[in-house]
Amino acid sequence: MAVSDAAAPMPLDWRLAAKRILRSPLTTIIMILAGILCGLYYPTFAHAISPVAQVYLNFLKMVVLPYLVSSVIFSITAMVQDPKSVRYLGKVGLAVLVVSFLAVLVSGTYSLILKPGQIENPQSRIELGEFINSQGSVSTDLAFPFQPPPPTADPNGGHSIFLDLVPNNVFNALASGQTIQVLLFCLLFG
Repeated sequence: MAVSDAAAPMPLDWRLAAKRILRSPLTTIIMILAGILCGLYYPTFAHAISPVAQVYLNFLKMVVLPYLVSSVIFSITAMVQDPKSVRYLGKVGLAVLVVSFLAVLVSGTYSLILKPGQIENPQSRIELGEFINSQGSVSTDLAFPFQPPPPTADPNGGHSIFLDLVPNNVFNALASGQTIQVLLFCLLFG
């Protein structure tokens, strides 16, 4: 058998390998850990590259609402065009309600257990106060009344939660990142 008859090894396509590595969930976890370690052990370097991270986060924020709007509109269109998918609408709605309820339940439970913002140790309070005062931008001669301020009357009564769901201007809601209002608008008029 001649050398030319032997099967030549397939050349490694570096683009395919890079795409596979970058799409791996393990790569995401490793990069998160690397970022945490970089922030802990090399804070000056982490501070120096923070503009890159801010640009990346701004890109993500910029993409979220248009992606949400288009996915909701296209999903509703597909469901309306396919009569079989209408029967799943109740199950999908129930799933959204259950997941939302579980998220509220878990976050509420953790906040009751962990009590964020509450400092039990008096020495920790003193150290925190000294740190805040050392920053120089905090006024320490503020007067605090001993009585709580009188409750302000809600002009909309108890209905303000429902009134806040509907945007006055959909473009303003898009610009200010009001995700719930935009989602409701897409569901109603998508």
